[in-house]
Amino acid sequence: MLFVHFLLAPGLGRAQAEAAQAADPEEFSFFFVFLLLVFFFVFFVFFLLLLLLLLLLLLFVLLVLLLFVLLVLLLLLLLMILLLLLLFCAEKRRRGEKEGTGRA
Repeated sequence: MLFVHFLLAPGLGRAQAEAAQAADPEEFSFFFVFLLLVFFFVFFVFFLLLLLLLLLLLLFVLLVLLLFVLLVLLLLLLLMILLLLLLFCAEKRRRGEKEGTGRA
């Protein structure tokens, strides 16, 4: 294998060729696996943060819709109270006219 290094890189000295030969390829594979794991971990954390952001956005939209529905229900309640008040006043006026004490 040392001979191959001399053929591929004749400018290398013997010590550099031996150092290149002595470099364990498993160290590089572990390093690349480590980089891959770090990349996937960062991607996974980014994906989780994005998912959390989308869930918060969905929660905010649902909260706004809930407030809108509550506002509409409150307006309907006020309208119902107003209509009942008008009905009560009209019934009171009708009874007063029937008895002859109604106001013009």
